[in-house]
Amino acid sequence: GSYLYTTQSGLRVLGFAIDAESGALAEISGSPYLTSVNVTRTRISPDDKYLYVMDEMAGINVFSIDPASGGLSEISGSPFSAEAIAYDMKVHPSGNFVYLAINDTSGTPINHVRAYAVNTTTGALTEISGSPYDPGSQPYGLAVDPSGSFLYTANYGSDDISGFVIDKGTGALTAMDESPFSAGTGPGCIEIVRIPE
Repeated sequence: GSYLYTTQSGLRVLGFAIDAESGALAEISGSPYLTSVNVTRTRISPDDKYLYVMDEMAGINVFSIDPASGGLSEISGSPFSAEAIAYDMKVHPSGNFVYLAINDTSGTPINHVRAYAVNTTTGALTEISGSPYDPGSQPYGLAVDPSGSFLYTANYGSDDISGFVIDKGTGALTAMDESPFSAGTGPGCIEIVRIPE
């Protein structure tokens, strides 16, 4: 609850410190942080060490977060390639894996989920053996359940939801026997809610 990050105009990342009493924001020294182009989604690792910034065209930019100042430093090897246009990104609850929804209809359609293992010491990403995985057509949204057992894609082009079982050791995905699930017309964003018992 100390820092807030947002993308600006698809070109860069702004960082803010949050006042613990009032909630007011003050821009962090060194902000804005330049990335490449078309940056959209941001995600933070569960241990608050890394900020992942999805670039629709270039892949994933990874920054280490200075816990004292909130400042960002892009790690070696960033950005990590995503092959084609990325639409959504999720970090596994363990912090060990990152998933991208790839949806490119500009030429030969590319519809993938790409899975990456995280080096938790450096933040670097390595594509998992077996990736990419094939959901339905035009996956727009991703959701990982809070237990880290399942991943779902909202497939805009095929009007359904694909379900995968996550191997918690490797991050690899296996399609559910019942998948895909009908979801009406053009599903996009997707979220999972846990109701306390």
